[in-house]
Order: sequence, then C-alpha cells, then structure tokens
Amino acid sequence: MIANDLSDTNHEICPRNTTLQDARNKKYGMGRWVVESKEDGTILGWCGLKYLPEDREVDIGYRFFKRYWGQGYATETANRCIQHGFDDLELTRIIGRSAVANLASLRVLEKCGLKFDKFNDVFGEESVQHVISKTEYLAFKKFKKN
Repeated sequence: MIANDLSDTNHEICPRNTTLQDARNKKYGMGRWVVESKEDGTILGWCGLKYLPEDREVDIGYRFFKRYWGQGYATETANRCIQHGFDDLELTRIIGRSAVANLASLRVLEKCGLKFDKFNDVFGEESVQHVISKTEYLAFKKFKKN
C-alpha cells in the first residue's frame, strides 16, 4: 500500500488502526491515511483519496496540524496519493476541493497538477473544485521530471 512506497521521504502515510472511515474505505478500496513522522512516529495529519458516491468522483483530501503547515507535507503526500490513484487504482480523474479563502490548500492542489474546474458549495461553504485527468497527470509527471 502507500506506506511502503514513501521510504525516501521524512514521513509516511500509514494504515494506523486502518483508515479513518473503514466501511466506506473498504467498499471503494481507498481512504484517508494517517501521515506520521518516520523519525519519531508523531502524527502530522492525514491525506488520501475518498470516493464521493453522491458526486461519483474521487477526491484528494488532506488536513495537517497547524504546526506542520508550510513544510511541504500536504503537497508531498497529496502527490503520492494522486500517483497511487492513477498508477495503482487506475482512476481516470481526481478532484480536489477547498474553501475559496484557503489559498494555501488551493496552492497545494495546483502544485499537484490540478486545474480549476468550478466553484461550488461544500457543507454550506463556498469552495473551489480543481481536477486532473489521468492524461493530464501523465503529462504533468513527465514535465516534473525534466
């Protein structure tokens, strides 16, 4: 799973006590994963893919404790989860949503190759939806290597 493929990073995504929403995760084969420091096991936050049956979409999501903001954890783990989605789960599209005012989260989505799709309302809050297709992901991945 994801945890085994992050050996070259300072933290890992791991199935600590399984994923956060067990029933949904087992049903759809994906979920949110705890992100912890490899140095001492400190929990930094979580990141992962979530199937949204009401929208028939797969969403990349992340939350980190405030003291770990701005250190690249969200970008690095979101990139790895997106890679897992396309390469291992064979997804064709992944969305990411953030509150309009959360500029840091929007920047994470952009650094992961997602592009603006639309404005929408999530839990009563105005949000922005970004999207990346597998074709766009492969082009972005190739561009990042150069």
